[in-house]
Amino acid sequence: MTHTYASVTGSILKRIREGGHGEFHGKPVCPPDGQFQIVLYPGSNSGLAVEYMYGKVRLLFSYPNLYLEAFSSTEVWYRFRNTPADIIPGGVSEPLHLSLGTTIVG
Repeated sequence: MTHTYASVTGSILKRIREGGHGEFHGKPVCPPDGQFQIVLYPGSNSGLAVEYMYGKVRLLFSYPNLYLEAFSSTEVWYRFRNTPADIIPGGVSEPLHLSLGTTIVG
C-alpha cells in the first residue's frame, strides 16, 4: 500500500489524539515514549525497483522528539550509537558508529 506524506502525518496525528496526549496551544503533543516506522518503497517507474530488488527501507522514529533512531534494509536493523538496542523491532540490530542529535551552534 502506498501512502502519501499527508496520510503518514495524518496517521501520526490520529494516534496522538486517540492516545489522549493532549494539546499545547492548540497543537497535538507527541506521546512521551514509543516509536513509529515509515517504510519507503522505490517507485515502480523510478528504475530503482530493478536495481534494488529488496525494494524497501524502514525508518524508525522516536515519538517524543521525532528523531530518526534506526533504519532497516534487507531485514537488518542499523541503530545509531545513542539509540538503545532494546527499542529495535525484533531486538536484533547492528550498531553504527554515528550518533544523531541536536547541535548548538553559536
